[in-house]
Amino acid sequence: MFSTELLPRYAKLLNRGRKMSKQGSYRKRSIQTEGFTIVELLIVIIVIAILAAITIVAYNGVARQATEASMKSDLRNAATVLELDKTKNGNYPANAESANGGGGLKTSGSNNLSYVPKSYGFCLAVTNPSSSSSLHLRSDNGQIEPGICAPVGSVWTASAAPIQNGWRSVAYGNGRFVAVATNGTGNRIMSSTDAINWTTHATTSTSDWWTVTFGGGKFIVLAEHGYSQIATSTDGQNWVVSGAPQSNYWHSAAYGNGRFVAVGQLNASEGGSVNTVMSSADGMTWTPHAANEQGYWESVAYGNGRFVAVADYGSDHIMTSTDGISWTTISAPEQNYWYAVTYGNGRFVAVATYGTNRIMTSTDGLNWTAVTAPAQNSWSSVTFGNGLFVAVAYAGTAYRIMTSSDGLSWTGYPAPEQNGWRSVVYGNGCFVAVANNGTNRIMTSCE
Repeated sequence: MFSTELLPRYAKLLNRGRKMSKQGSYRKRSIQTEGFTIVELLIVIIVIAILAAITIVAYNGVARQATEASMKSDLRNAATVLELDKTKNGNYPANAESANGGGGLKTSGSNNLSYVPKSYGFCLAVTNPSSSSSLHLRSDNGQIEPGICAPVGSVWTASAAPIQNGWRSVAYGNGRFVAVATNGTGNRIMSSTDAINWTTHATTSTSDWWTVTFGGGKFIVLAEHGYSQIATSTDGQNWVVSGAPQSNYWHSAAYGNGRFVAVGQLNASEGGSVNTVMSSADGMTWTPHAANEQGYWESVAYGNGRFVAVADYGSDHIMTSTDGISWTTISAPEQNYWYAVTYGNGRFVAVATYGTNRIMTSTDGLNWTAVTAPAQNSWSSVTFGNGLFVAVAYAGTAYRIMTSSDGLSWTGYPAPEQNGWRSVVYGNGCFVAVANNGTNRIMTSCE
C-alpha cells in the first residue's frame, strides 16, 4: 500500500534530483564550450608552418630538378642537331637560326638557348628565368658544365715552356706562333702550331732577342744587345742572323705598306747613334732614320695608313709616320710610361706601365684620349684579334689581363699565374701570352 505520508518526502527528493540534473547539464556545457589556450594555438601554428615550409622546400627542389633536367635535355638535343648538320653539310651552321635545315634549335618550356661557333666546334648555353644558374656544353669535350660559354680572353690556361728562359715577345704568322727570349740557357727561340706543344730552335747568335713580328711572309726578330741584332725566318724554325745598321736598343717592329719599321733607344755605349728608327723592305737590308725626339721608343704599330710609335720616356711620348722614314712627334694626353701600342677595329690603343690613366686610344693616330684601366698594373703588351683588344701586365694585382671590344671600356681578369707576362698575340683562334719569369711561362685563351 502506498502511504500518503511519504508524498512530501518523495517530492523533496524529486526536486533535489532535478536541481542536480540541471547542475550536471551546466557542468557539461561548461566543459564542452572550453577552447584551446594561447600556448596550444601557437604550437599548432608553428607545427603547421614547419610542415608548410618542408612542403615548399620539397616542391622547389623537385621543380628545380625538373628545370635542370629540361635544360640538360635541350643542350643534348641541340648538340645532336648540330652534329647532324655537320655530317650533312660538312660544317657547323653559322648561327642557331640556320641549324636543322633552317628550322633552328628547339627548346622546351621557358628555356633560352644560345649557340656560339668556336674554333674547336661550338659552345651551347642554356638559361631559365626560374633558375639562378646556367649550363653550357662544349663540342670538344661534350660535357655539360655550370656557367655560360666563357668569352675568349676571359679564361686562361697556363702551361710550361720547353725551357725556362726569359720569354719576352710572341708573334703569329703563317700558321705558327713564335716566341723569343732575352736571356736563359739553350735556344732562345721557340715555335708552336697549336700554342700547346712548343719546340726550341737554335740561331748562330745568343743575342738578347727582345721582339718578334710577322709581316710580308716572314718573321723578324730584333735584339736589344749583341753583335748580330737581326734574325729572319720564313717558317719560324730556320733562322738567318745579320747585323743592324745601328747598334741601338731595338725594342719593337711592325709591318705595313710593304715595309718593316723598327724603333728603339739610343745605345751610345755600344756604338749606337741618334737614328733610333730603321726600316726595311725585305727584313734583311735596313736603313736607319732619325726620330724627331730621342725618347725610349718601346713599341710601334701600323694601321689606317700610318705607323705609330710610343715611348716610356721623353717629352711627347708619341710619334707618327706615313712612310716609316719621316716622323712627327705628338704630345700624349698623359706623361705616362707608354710601353705598347696596337691597331684594330679602326683604333690605335696604347698601354702604359706607369701613370694615372694607363690606356690611351686614337682613331687617326694624331688625336688621343686617355682611358682608365681596370687595374693600376704594369701593362706591357696589347694586341687585337677576333674583335677584341687584350692586354697583359708583368706586375701589379692578380688581374693581369684586361680586354675590351672597343678600346674604351675594359674588363680585368685574373691570370692563371702571377708571372711577368710580357707579350700577347692572337692567332688560330687563341690569344697566347709569354712571361719572363714564373713556373708556367705560357698562357692561352682559345675560342
